[in-house]
Amino acid sequence: MNSTTGILTMKRHLIIAGLCLLSVGAFAEKADSSKPTTISAETVDIDDVTQVRILTGAVELQRGTLIMRSDKATIRESADGWQTATLLGTPGKPATFRQKRDGGADLWVEGRAERIEYDQKHEVVKLFTKANIKQLDGQRATDE
Repeated sequence: MNSTTGILTMKRHLIIAGLCLLSVGAFAEKADSSKPTTISAETVDIDDVTQVRILTGAVELQRGTLIMRSDKATIRESADGWQTATLLGTPGKPATFRQKRDGGADLWVEGRAERIEYDQKHEVVKLFTKANIKQLDGQRATDE
């Protein structure tokens, strides 16, 4: 593969990932935005000066039906109180997310990647490296 082919392939993957992100935001359950965020982990290292928290071991972030899991996460809080989270998977165990979609009783979107970033203020989930997103109707994948 030459460098031009590699760049075109990378651009195609970025476009596909971007389209998947649009579909995640467009179909996420709207009621989740008014729910509180809960975070749990085995260990937490907090730096009050920089407003950074480093979580390790069985990390889980939940906001309404949105559930994100990983082995390690970094959470930053802005001066105006909004949080951003970066969840990192480990070799063989990617970071994951799952969220109910509006439009039906058992509609879901779920994904996994080596790195997942969540922006609470804009309610955006971004997946990076070996990313996979599925839309589900119950247990049946309707789009991937």
